Amino acid sequence: MKKLPQITAHTGCMGTPDNTIESSLTGIAAGAGLIEVDVQSSADGIAFLFHDVLPVFQTATLAELNHPDLRPWLSPLYKDRQLVTLEQLFEATMEADIRYNLDLKTAEAAGPAIEVIERMGMSQRVFFTGDTEGIEHGRDRVVWNTPADWNSTEWADNGEEVMQTCDRLTREGYFGLNMHYLACTEELVSYAHTKGLVVWVYTVDDPFYQRKMIEMGVDAITTCQVHTLRTLLEA
Repeated sequence: MKKLPQITAHTGCMGTPDNTIESSLTGIAAGAGLIEVDVQSSADGIAFLFHDVLPVFQTATLAELNHPDLRPWLSPLYKDRQLVTLEQLFEATMEADIRYNLDLKTAEAAGPAIEVIERMGMSQRVFFTGDTEGIEHGRDRVVWNTPADWNSTEWADNGEEVMQTCDRLTREGYFGLNMHYLACTEELVSYAHTKGLVVWVYTVDDPFYQRKMIEMGVDAITTCQVHTLRTLLEA
């Protein structure tokens, strides 16, 4: 019998605003074992939660980004709320029995994120996805993002190349692969597992595909619909 996958609550799950404390707490309350957030860094080296990569992040401090006049320009979401730092996220959620999927939006975000993680003693609870090129050490916490052009025919058309990629990731000490669910196949999952790699898929909201991913034996499923996935896993 295949091991059931972990539930990863996508940021903004269950209709909550993206990259907010509210979103993470909602995911935890709904039964997720992992919560996913997007991580950027400000010009003064502070890791904060935000999806889109904006040029202003390279020149403005976090205090400047959080100024009431600038926040609405970043996104209407921040008209009446401040940006959330990674430290604030940990402070609000670390008492829960969960792990974190930090989706690094730039390579430069890795350093500030790691500083917070190490200072707050969170190293064994954090995994990295996204732009992980800035992580030189600690690849055993990196779930490597597969290329955007991988699709469900990748194994059939380029199986040897996919196996070579898995072999390389194992040699280099990565924890696993993170991919769009439509790129995942049972053969790929099986081979990755033989190499000691986990397979995570995103962002699976349709119950039909959630069920397919469960049957394939993936190790974690990222979803906005945490309740739906939990119901399938408990059936």
